[in-house]
Amino acid sequence: MTTVVAFVSQKRGVGESTLARGLARESSQSGLQVKLADLDSMQKTVADWHATGLQSGFEPIGDVQIFATINQALTNMDFYDLIIIDGAARATTGTLQTSLTPLLHGGGQEYGLRSCTLPTHQIAAMVTAFKLAHESMLSDYQHCTRLGNLLCEQLSQLDGVYFNGDQKNKLPNIINVSFDHVSADSLLIALRDDVAIASGSACNSGAIEASHVLRAMGIEGDRLYGAVRVSFGRYTTEAEIQQAGQHIIEQVIRLRQLALE
Repeated sequence: MTTVVAFVSQKRGVGESTLARGLARESSQSGLQVKLADLDSMQKTVADWHATGLQSGFEPIGDVQIFATINQALTNMDFYDLIIIDGAARATTGTLQTSLTPLLHGGGQEYGLRSCTLPTHQIAAMVTAFKLAHESMLSDYQHCTRLGNLLCEQLSQLDGVYFNGDQKNKLPNIINVSFDHVSADSLLIALRDDVAIASGSACNSGAIEASHVLRAMGIEGDRLYGAVRVSFGRYTTEAEIQQAGQHIIEQVIRLRQLALE
Protein backbone atom coordinates (compact mmCIF):
# COMPACT_ATOMS: atom_id res chain seq x y z
CA MET A 1 0.00 0.00 0.00
CA THR A 2 1.30 3.43 -0.93
CA THR A 3 0.86 6.19 1.65
CA VAL A 4 1.31 9.94 1.57
CA VAL A 5 2.52 11.27 4.90
CA ALA A 6 2.10 14.77 6.31
CA PHE A 7 5.63 15.05 7.67
CA VAL A 8 5.92 15.72 11.40
CA SER A 9 9.42 14.64 12.34
CA GLN A 10 12.37 13.13 10.54
CA LYS A 11 11.42 9.52 11.34
CA ARG A 12 7.76 9.41 12.32
CA GLY A 13 5.47 7.76 9.78
CA VAL A 14 8.07 7.37 7.03
CA GLY A 15 8.60 3.88 5.66
CA GLU A 16 9.22 1.93 2.49
CA SER A 17 5.61 2.43 1.34
CA THR A 18 5.74 6.20 1.75
CA LEU A 19 5.37 8.00 -1.56
CA ALA A 20 5.95 11.56 -0.45
CA ARG A 21 6.47 13.67 2.64
CA GLY A 22 4.62 16.95 2.89
CA LEU A 23 5.81 20.05 4.70
CA ALA A 24 5.06 23.77 4.51
CA ARG A 25 8.23 25.77 3.94
CA GLU A 26 6.83 28.50 6.15
CA SER A 27 4.33 28.46 8.98
CA SER A 28 1.53 30.93 8.31
CA GLN A 29 0.88 31.14 12.06
CA SER A 30 4.33 31.62 13.57
CA GLY A 31 6.37 32.55 10.48
CA LEU A 32 8.86 29.72 11.11
CA GLN A 33 10.91 28.86 8.00
CA VAL A 34 12.30 25.54 6.82
CA LYS A 35 15.22 25.69 4.41
CA LEU A 36 15.08 23.58 1.26
CA ALA A 37 18.67 22.48 1.86
CA ASP A 38 17.61 20.97 5.19
CA LEU A 39 14.80 19.02 3.53
CA ASP A 40 17.11 17.67 0.89
CA SER A 41 19.44 16.19 3.52
CA MET A 42 16.69 14.31 5.41
CA GLN A 43 16.37 10.71 4.24
CA LYS A 44 16.14 11.69 0.60
CA THR A 45 16.21 8.07 -0.53
CA VAL A 46 13.08 7.08 1.42
CA ALA A 47 10.52 9.39 -0.15
CA ASP A 48 10.23 12.52 -2.25
CA TRP A 49 9.49 15.84 -0.62
CA HIS A 50 6.46 17.98 -1.40
CA ALA A 51 6.98 21.48 -0.01
CA THR A 52 4.36 24.20 -0.21
CA GLY A 53 5.71 27.71 -0.63
CA LEU A 54 2.56 29.68 0.08
CA GLN A 55 4.47 32.33 2.04
CA SER A 56 7.64 32.22 -0.09
CA GLY A 57 7.50 35.74 -1.46
CA PHE A 58 10.41 36.80 0.76
CA GLU A 59 12.76 33.89 0.14
CA PRO A 60 14.55 33.01 -3.09
CA ILE A 61 14.40 29.40 -4.26
CA GLY A 62 18.14 29.04 -3.77
CA ASP A 63 20.27 26.19 -5.11
CA VAL A 64 18.69 24.90 -8.31
CA GLN A 65 20.17 21.43 -7.75
CA ILE A 66 18.48 21.22 -4.35
CA PHE A 67 15.22 22.57 -5.76
CA ALA A 68 15.31 19.92 -8.48
CA THR A 69 14.89 17.16 -5.88
CA ILE A 70 11.88 18.72 -4.15
CA ASN A 71 8.34 19.17 -5.45
CA GLN A 72 7.14 22.72 -4.95
CA ALA A 73 3.71 24.36 -4.83
CA LEU A 74 3.07 28.09 -4.98
CA THR A 75 -0.04 30.23 -4.88
CA ASN A 76 -0.55 33.67 -6.38
CA MET A 77 -2.62 35.08 -3.52
CA ASP A 78 0.53 35.50 -1.42
CA PHE A 79 2.22 37.51 -4.17
CA TYR A 80 -0.27 40.41 -4.32
CA ASP A 81 -2.12 38.91 -7.29
CA LEU A 82 -5.87 38.57 -7.69
CA ILE A 83 -7.20 35.19 -6.57
CA ILE A 84 -8.25 34.03 -10.02
CA ILE A 85 -6.20 30.87 -10.48
CA ASP A 86 -5.25 28.69 -7.52
CA GLY A 87 -1.51 28.60 -8.07
CA ALA A 88 1.27 26.54 -9.55
CA ALA A 89 2.98 23.28 -8.72
CA ARG A 90 6.28 21.83 -9.83
CA ALA A 91 6.76 18.07 -9.82
CA THR A 92 10.14 16.44 -10.18
CA THR A 93 10.82 13.82 -12.82
CA GLY A 94 10.98 11.12 -10.17
CA THR A 95 7.54 11.98 -8.89
CA LEU A 96 6.05 11.87 -12.39
CA GLN A 97 7.32 8.32 -12.73
CA THR A 98 5.58 7.15 -9.55
CA SER A 99 2.04 5.84 -9.29
CA LEU A 100 0.29 9.15 -8.66
CA THR A 101 -3.45 8.86 -9.29
CA PRO A 102 -5.01 11.71 -11.33
CA LEU A 103 -7.92 13.55 -9.74
CA LEU A 104 -9.22 14.88 -13.08
CA HIS A 105 -9.71 12.74 -16.17
CA GLY A 106 -10.13 13.76 -19.78
CA GLY A 107 -7.63 14.77 -22.43
CA GLY A 108 -4.56 13.54 -20.57
CA GLN A 109 -2.83 16.92 -20.22
CA GLU A 110 0.00 17.45 -17.72
CA TYR A 111 1.35 13.91 -18.12
CA GLY A 112 -2.14 12.54 -17.50
CA LEU A 113 -2.21 13.90 -13.95
CA ARG A 114 -4.48 16.90 -14.51
CA SER A 115 -6.70 16.84 -17.56
CA CYS A 116 -8.20 20.20 -18.49
CA THR A 117 -7.55 23.33 -20.51
CA LEU A 118 -5.84 25.97 -18.41
CA PRO A 119 -6.69 29.74 -18.62
CA THR A 120 -3.65 31.20 -20.37
CA HIS A 121 -4.42 34.85 -19.58
CA GLN A 122 -4.80 34.10 -15.86
CA ILE A 123 -1.56 32.14 -15.82
CA ALA A 124 0.17 35.10 -17.49
CA ALA A 125 -1.13 37.38 -14.72
CA MET A 126 0.18 35.00 -12.08
CA VAL A 127 3.59 34.83 -13.73
CA THR A 128 3.72 38.63 -13.79
CA ALA A 129 2.89 38.73 -10.08
CA PHE A 130 5.72 36.25 -9.39
CA LYS A 131 8.11 38.36 -11.48
CA LEU A 132 7.22 41.56 -9.62
CA ALA A 133 7.56 39.76 -6.28
CA HIS A 134 11.01 38.55 -7.29
CA GLU A 135 12.11 42.05 -8.32
CA SER A 136 11.00 43.57 -5.01
CA MET A 137 11.95 40.59 -2.82
CA LEU A 138 14.91 42.26 -1.11
CA SER A 139 13.21 45.62 -0.54
CA ASP A 140 10.05 43.89 0.75
CA TYR A 141 12.12 41.76 3.11
CA GLN A 142 14.01 44.76 4.48
CA HIS A 143 10.81 46.80 4.80
CA CYS A 144 8.97 44.07 6.71
CA THR A 145 12.01 43.41 8.89
CA ARG A 146 11.98 47.06 9.97
CA LEU A 147 8.25 46.91 10.67
CA GLY A 148 8.58 43.66 12.63
CA ASN A 149 11.43 44.99 14.75
CA LEU A 150 9.49 48.17 15.41
CA LEU A 151 6.37 46.31 16.55
CA CYS A 152 8.34 43.87 18.72
CA GLU A 153 10.15 46.74 20.42
CA GLN A 154 6.83 48.43 21.13
CA LEU A 155 5.16 45.34 22.54
CA SER A 156 8.22 44.47 24.61
CA GLN A 157 7.50 47.55 26.74
CA LEU A 158 4.84 45.40 28.43
CA ASP A 159 5.61 42.75 31.04
CA GLY A 160 4.60 39.17 30.35
CA VAL A 161 5.03 39.23 26.56
CA TYR A 162 6.03 36.04 24.74
CA PHE A 163 6.95 35.89 21.07
CA ASN A 164 6.13 32.38 19.91
CA GLY A 165 8.44 30.41 17.63
CA ASP A 166 12.06 30.72 16.58
CA GLN A 167 12.62 34.46 16.26
CA LYS A 168 15.91 34.02 14.38
CA ASN A 169 14.56 31.74 11.65
CA LYS A 170 11.23 33.19 10.59
CA LEU A 171 9.48 35.33 8.04
CA PRO A 172 9.76 39.03 8.87
CA ASN A 173 6.08 39.82 8.23
CA ILE A 174 4.45 37.42 10.72
CA ILE A 175 4.53 37.83 14.50
CA ASN A 176 2.83 35.40 16.86
CA VAL A 177 2.65 36.75 20.38
CA SER A 178 1.01 35.94 23.72
CA PHE A 179 0.32 38.25 26.66
CA ASP A 180 0.05 37.10 30.27
CA HIS A 181 -3.52 37.21 31.68
CA VAL A 182 -5.07 38.14 28.32
CA SER A 183 -6.99 35.63 26.19
CA ALA A 184 -6.84 35.83 22.42
CA ASP A 185 -10.63 36.10 22.12
CA SER A 186 -10.80 39.06 24.49
CA LEU A 187 -8.00 40.88 22.69
CA LEU A 188 -9.51 40.28 19.26
CA ILE A 189 -12.87 41.67 20.39
CA ALA A 190 -11.22 44.68 22.04
CA LEU A 191 -9.28 45.50 18.87
CA ARG A 192 -11.92 44.64 16.28
CA ASP A 193 -12.59 48.27 15.30
CA ASP A 194 -8.94 49.32 15.19
CA VAL A 195 -6.51 46.50 14.38
CA ALA A 196 -7.04 43.38 12.27
CA ILE A 197 -5.25 40.51 14.01
CA ALA A 198 -6.16 36.85 14.34
CA SER A 199 -5.82 33.90 16.68
CA GLY A 200 -4.80 31.62 13.79
CA SER A 201 -4.01 31.61 10.09
CA ALA A 202 -6.56 32.61 7.44
CA CYS A 203 -7.06 28.99 6.42
CA ASN A 204 -8.08 28.20 10.00
CA SER A 205 -10.42 31.16 10.54
CA GLY A 206 -13.59 30.44 12.45
CA ALA A 207 -12.00 27.63 14.45
CA ILE A 208 -12.67 27.69 18.19
CA GLU A 209 -9.87 25.32 19.14
CA ALA A 210 -6.42 26.61 19.98
CA SER A 211 -3.81 26.47 17.25
CA HIS A 212 -2.64 22.91 16.62
CA VAL A 213 0.52 24.36 15.07
CA LEU A 214 1.54 26.14 18.27
CA ARG A 215 0.58 23.08 20.31
CA ALA A 216 2.87 20.95 18.15
CA MET A 217 5.62 23.45 18.96
CA GLY A 218 5.18 22.64 22.65
CA ILE A 219 3.20 25.75 23.59
CA GLU A 220 0.41 25.01 26.09
CA GLY A 221 -1.75 26.61 28.75
CA ASP A 222 -2.59 30.31 28.88
CA ARG A 223 0.20 31.11 26.46
CA LEU A 224 -1.42 28.88 23.83
CA TYR A 225 -4.94 30.24 24.31
CA GLY A 226 -3.64 33.81 24.44
CA ALA A 227 -1.64 33.65 21.20
CA VAL A 228 -2.51 36.12 18.45
CA ARG A 229 -1.07 36.49 14.97
CA VAL A 230 -0.09 39.86 13.49
CA SER A 231 0.89 40.10 9.82
CA PHE A 232 1.81 42.96 7.50
CA GLY A 233 3.37 43.48 4.10
CA ARG A 234 4.62 45.67 1.30
CA TYR A 235 1.97 48.35 1.67
CA THR A 236 2.02 48.62 5.47
CA THR A 237 3.63 51.83 6.75
CA GLU A 238 5.68 52.47 9.89
CA ALA A 239 3.00 54.89 11.09
CA GLU A 240 0.38 52.15 10.81
CA ILE A 241 2.58 49.71 12.73
CA GLN A 242 3.18 52.25 15.50
CA GLN A 243 -0.53 52.98 15.71
CA ALA A 244 -1.39 49.27 15.82
CA GLY A 245 1.23 48.64 18.50
CA GLN A 246 -0.16 51.45 20.63
CA HIS A 247 -3.71 50.10 20.33
CA ILE A 248 -2.56 46.61 21.31
CA ILE A 249 -0.65 47.91 24.35
CA GLU A 250 -3.61 49.98 25.54
CA GLN A 251 -6.05 47.09 25.26
CA VAL A 252 -3.71 44.59 26.94
CA ILE A 253 -3.34 46.97 29.89
CA ARG A 254 -7.12 47.52 30.05
CA LEU A 255 -7.93 43.79 29.89
CA ARG A 256 -5.40 43.00 32.60
CA GLN A 257 -6.94 45.63 34.87
CA LEU A 258 -10.41 44.18 34.26
CA ALA A 259 -9.15 40.73 35.19
CA LEU A 260 -8.04 42.03 38.60
CA GLU A 261 -11.39 43.61 39.43
